[in-house]
Amino acid sequence: MVRTLANIGLVFVSVVLAFVVALGALEAYLRLADPLGDQINHPGIYRTNPVWGYSYLPSQGFRVSHAEFINDMTTDQLGFRRPLREASKGGPEGPRIVILGDSFMAGFSIPDGQVFSHQLEARLPHARVWNISVNGWGTNNQRAALRELLPILMPTHVIIAFFENDFFNNIQHVDKYYVVEGHLVDKYCPNTPRMVDPEIVADVSRRFRAGSINLHRARQIIRDQCSPSAPTSPADRFKAALNDNLLAYAVLVDAIKPVLRSLTAAIPVAREAFGALVNLDQEPSGSGFPELTPREIEATRTELSAIRQICDQAHCRVAVMLIPSKWSLDLPENPFTPAATEIADELGLPVADLTAAVTAAGGTALYWNRDGHLKPRGHKVMAEALLLQPWWRSFLAPSADQVPAAQPAHAP
Repeated sequence: MVRTLANIGLVFVSVVLAFVVALGALEAYLRLADPLGDQINHPGIYRTNPVWGYSYLPSQGFRVSHAEFINDMTTDQLGFRRPLREASKGGPEGPRIVILGDSFMAGFSIPDGQVFSHQLEARLPHARVWNISVNGWGTNNQRAALRELLPILMPTHVIIAFFENDFFNNIQHVDKYYVVEGHLVDKYCPNTPRMVDPEIVADVSRRFRAGSINLHRARQIIRDQCSPSAPTSPADRFKAALNDNLLAYAVLVDAIKPVLRSLTAAIPVAREAFGALVNLDQEPSGSGFPELTPREIEATRTELSAIRQICDQAHCRVAVMLIPSKWSLDLPENPFTPAATEIADELGLPVADLTAAVTAAGGTALYWNRDGHLKPRGHKVMAEALLLQPWWRSFLAPSADQVPAAQPAHAP
């Protein structure tokens, strides 16, 4: 018995020492190279908007960097990625297409000239394509922007680029972020109507501007305001301190949690000891979106219906393009695609499910490993797949009540 306990103690000490060494090495690496998958660096490119919440600064050029890519992006006068062609080209006789989307269409991981809207415009010589897409937007932000910009852009066609997390985003506030020095931070506590204290945000903004805290820590401080209570046990306080102060902690925990679960299943007495370091029952972060709720489905139906009504009144046609996520390609059944398709069918909207095209062209190889968004090749595949849809020719065909009689005077 004594020998068994000694062996268990030896295993525990060895695992803890290995964890500490790995944590230290990974922390040093992260702080030097900053290769965190969710960290995209830019000079502060966002601005608030009273109608659609937020967009990018207008008429600017930005360099966006990540561990996996460095890209230059240019915005137009409205604060969206600049179209491929100038306003004087294409002319009123051709289609005027508006793409509504989020980060997958905004394309931080894609340089100018290769993002989806540019790929599409290059394949449609007489068309003008606007990319009305911003990171973190839901269909609710897109609907608000379309309604406001309709007299300016006068689209003949609208393509809703729908991504899986739009179901969740559609139950959030349109103005769900504060803009702090050109960066986005949460305005509301997750899944509640409660706002984060503006004074806390102002203090975080001041400290961030002064350089005393980085963006990771600024967002952590704001998220902490939403916690109903502070950790009570010494073990919980210890884990909270590690998570708040070390970049490597969450990354390493997600990596070793399956091993620790197997180990504690074999040695139950070690579960409590390992639990002091890791929440073994908590699912790893970044493991996919949760199950759809009736509220999310209904909110999405409402938003897609509103866009349909806007375009019915403005004589523009609407289609839905479904973009698969990297993680969903490995699922035997993806609940998001059937739900979105069903809503679009109910509204009489043509649907382009790009899952098969992305899978056939390389599947997960078309996505960045850490960032999770599509590479330039992925945007090219999507543009080509859209043009091969059986309904595309009839969808794009002009009609007398669709094409504007004159070029909009204020189009960017």
